[in-house]
Amino acid sequence: MDGKHIWYYFQDSQGEDSSVKMMMSHGVFGETIGAPLISQMARQLRLTKTQFLDFIDCTVSETDYRDILREQDETV
Repeated sequence: MDGKHIWYYFQDSQGEDSSVKMMMSHGVFGETIGAPLISQMARQLRLTKTQFLDFIDCTVSETDYRDILREQDETV
């Protein structure tokens, strides 16, 4: 935890934290996340904005996500 932020790490296939991480801020309850923050979160997860929106809509599975990262030569 970093002040008002929490870092989430994606684990590789051995259960170790990978280089993929995302920072979550504690916003105001009911606050809408704007386009700049969505883009930043997508970049942190190594996704396009469209892939990220699919990811949060749960139409991208963990397997799909790992495949996306492998295509980018990320160790997962």
